[in-house]
Amino acid sequence: MTINPRALYSDLLNDLTDHLMRIDSSPKDTPFTLGLRRWAKEAALMFKSDNLVGLSVDEVACRSLAQSFLKKFVEMKAPDADVRALSKFLHANEACAKWSAQRDLFSWQEELVGSLKMELSKFFDHDSFFEYKDVFDNGDLGPGVNLGSRGTDFYTKMFDGPLTCTSAHLYSLYSAYSRTTQRHRFAENRRTKRYGAYSLVRGNRLSYVPKNNEISRTICAEPVLNMFCQLGFGRLIEQRLRHRSGIDLADQQAWNRRLAFIGSLPMGPMYATLDLESASDRTSVGLVRELLPAHIVDCHLLKYRSPEVELPSGLYVELGMLSSMGNGYTFPLMTALFYCAVASVYRSLGIVPRCRGSDANCGVFGDDIVVVPESVRRLKWLLGWMGHVVNEAKSFSEGPFRESCGGDYYIGRPVRGVYAKSLNTKQDLFALANRLNAWSADTGISLPTVVPRILKETGWLPVPRWENEDCGYRVPSSMVTGLRLDPECQSVVYKRYQAVPSQLKIGFSRISVPRKAKERSFNNDGLICAFLKGTIRSHVLPTRSSRTAYRLREGIAPNWDLCPEMCVPNGLLDLSREVGLRRWDNAVLKNSGEFVRNPR
Repeated sequence: MTINPRALYSDLLNDLTDHLMRIDSSPKDTPFTLGLRRWAKEAALMFKSDNLVGLSVDEVACRSLAQSFLKKFVEMKAPDADVRALSKFLHANEACAKWSAQRDLFSWQEELVGSLKMELSKFFDHDSFFEYKDVFDNGDLGPGVNLGSRGTDFYTKMFDGPLTCTSAHLYSLYSAYSRTTQRHRFAENRRTKRYGAYSLVRGNRLSYVPKNNEISRTICAEPVLNMFCQLGFGRLIEQRLRHRSGIDLADQQAWNRRLAFIGSLPMGPMYATLDLESASDRTSVGLVRELLPAHIVDCHLLKYRSPEVELPSGLYVELGMLSSMGNGYTFPLMTALFYCAVASVYRSLGIVPRCRGSDANCGVFGDDIVVVPESVRRLKWLLGWMGHVVNEAKSFSEGPFRESCGGDYYIGRPVRGVYAKSLNTKQDLFALANRLNAWSADTGISLPTVVPRILKETGWLPVPRWENEDCGYRVPSSMVTGLRLDPECQSVVYKRYQAVPSQLKIGFSRISVPRKAKERSFNNDGLICAFLKGTIRSHVLPTRSSRTAYRLREGIAPNWDLCPEMCVPNGLLDLSREVGLRRWDNAVLKNSGEFVRNPR
């Protein structure tokens, strides 16, 4: 695409100028030319209560959009972004290695630590001991890269390649499990004859993924068998979370956003939102040994983790942290630890923790925590004792602003900005235009300059409002003319961009692979095991590609303006997108009016 991010950002600022209290729109002195990093740092401080005095909702929303728009633009990454990410990772790992339980405590602190141990003991009690069979039954592999794997699909990783792992004992457990069913035994025997039983590695491998312009995010690729067990154990923790705390990771984000929304209301119940720095990298081995039952730590957590990490330089570093991003049980375990910390603080204050329902008073989703304000001081101390650091810039207990799980609210109004991560394809631009329209519908602020500039690059491709955001430009039916009806079902026929998944086709006795892809051997029993796992459908193996391919295809709309209830399971309304049809219609009409009158 030929669109210039500098020009696009300038158009955005022109649309927002009337609502911003301080902005210099002269060509040589815009926030863009002053440096987006400086602008982002200034804007990040505005949400603290002292900086919101006198600001209207429109001003806060516009400032949020201005600082977020190109904050994660991948082509503007700082030259030292990877270096800073590595330094942050190593610092967190060193802090984990040095962690030791603080013993010189006041009585209320001892009470909190004791209560935390009791909560975790109940959570991981002996009455429902985790068996290795349960772990392997729930084992899985994600679509990412694993050490030694020849592909990204489940079949290739488990049945058509070397099984990498960090200990021979781990493979012996898996081998014993594979012999419990004839089909799995045959599949493993065939794989072993071709690739050997297992391949020992020292640990995982660190790499970088985009986070924002300032710093990258570190993620570690795990050995295949370790990851299989990690995800299996993670699912067991998720089940325990649902049964013991009511936290369902499938919809907990919506509950957190609901509490954040209520907490931002001037006259509503008060809730504080907390965010932690590098939470996934700050849970130390010493901490889990101190808090968790020995059978959980020794038989599961330590057995499945990687003890060392290979840096991009090839150097190996011993891990003081229990697990990093990339480990399959990191997120559910982190959620369980923080929920038990919240529960222990609540019980010390005589409050019963409830994470869902009309009477919910707390929410935990990873390191996104929502609690009542009276618990903040004790919870911050307890989290610090655990080795975690509260990110004060993203934590709010006073004032009219709250932020949690992607929902930013100011005086009960959504004010979260939009991120333009890439402008390289038409699909990137369609997704950006649709998100900007959604932002206008949420805030009531029009963007009549920046959206038409995007549409001039993409061309006019109207699609229904319920379509994927990258398949075309979402518009109401009142903006569409000349559409034909399908003669068989009388539904509207329209054009859309549809993602073409990367996949391998399974034939009678061979697997067909795309050009330049690695050949796959035909392991009949392994294919059946993968099918029973649910990773094979319609005789194809879905694989992950570095770039999604799109094709222009026909779609059918029985109801163009269909507005399904914006709910998550259990009927909970997602307040971050609670906008009426008419409000969204008006936002799209205002934002794209000039282009509609003069389409290219």
